[in-house]
Amino acid sequence: MPKVSVCLPVFNGRRFLRAAIETVLAQTHKDFELLIADDCSTDDSLAIAEELAKRDSRIVVWKNPSNLGLFANYNACIERATGEYVKLFAQDDLFMPTTLDAHLAVYDQHPEVAMVTCSRNIISDSGQLVEVLGEFDEDRLISGDEVIESNLTRYCNWVGEPSCVSFPTKFRGTGFDTVLFHYGDVEYWYRLLENGKLFYSTNPLCSFRRHEGSATRRNMRSMNFIVDLGYLGDKYQEFLEQRGVTREKYWERMIETISPWVYSMVDDEGLREPDSSDLANADSYAPETMARILKAIRYASMLSLKRLTSEKLRTDSLVEDIESELFDNEEKLSNLVNSPVTRASSAVRNVLQRLGSKMN
Repeated sequence: MPKVSVCLPVFNGRRFLRAAIETVLAQTHKDFELLIADDCSTDDSLAIAEELAKRDSRIVVWKNPSNLGLFANYNACIERATGEYVKLFAQDDLFMPTTLDAHLAVYDQHPEVAMVTCSRNIISDSGQLVEVLGEFDEDRLISGDEVIESNLTRYCNWVGEPSCVSFPTKFRGTGFDTVLFHYGDVEYWYRLLENGKLFYSTNPLCSFRRHEGSATRRNMRSMNFIVDLGYLGDKYQEFLEQRGVTREKYWERMIETISPWVYSMVDDEGLREPDSSDLANADSYAPETMARILKAIRYASMLSLKRLTSEKLRTDSLVEDIESELFDNEEKLSNLVNSPVTRASSAVRNVLQRLGSKMN
């Protein structure tokens, strides 16, 4: 049995796949298996993986009978894992040479840990470093509940992408929830962390590639991440209410948090209507999936309308107050201008002006 099972789901990943696999083969820790599940790619991804597998017996490659989708394909890998630990990976990303050794060292030192994650290098299409992304300035050991609360109430995923994460195989459970579009990883992290603590390493042990064709980019442009955030809020409603966050408050804060980002995407990137909804692909969704999408859209729309109506009423009330104050001030000014004192002082000023002109 290998120490680590590296799980790599693949779909049309030929552009970066070879480089990704080679970073696994270059690990300083050698006791691993690399499980590659090709999800019916239409490019030569499978051929690339099979070619490399001929050179290294630690690589196990197979093609799924049908296209499963990203999270289900991850699950296909995780189910086949025979190692003591699972290390997730992605076809666009890269490992540092010491990635596996660094993760394993944490489990040796901290048996209470149920997951290890790390900061990551954000790289461009060409592999150039864009930035180093991390949540903390120093390594931390954090309780599962603290991680869940922090990410849920901030509508984020600072735990990181799959390439950042590892966990003991005994905790794998049922894997990723395949009903989610974008935040399937976050939801899985929450369940894994019910088994213990998270160790966060500030060492960037992987590189996450940003490019237009990435799954992350597609998911963000589809806006279905909003549906996922609503799903997470509903699933963890009791958890949130124990911390004083009602369902309505969760959704209101979510809308407030994501609105600037959505506005920026529409304004700066020219997001078109087909990009902002997958309803055009409704025929490909199961009825329960469409029901979930429509439920989320309806609830978010109603809360947004409520917020807009509340803001309009507040603005209208403010305008009425200002207009009333202006009217009162105009009336006071008119009374002051027409008062006996004002008329008398005006007459005195006229006399003084005449005297002054005669003296000159």
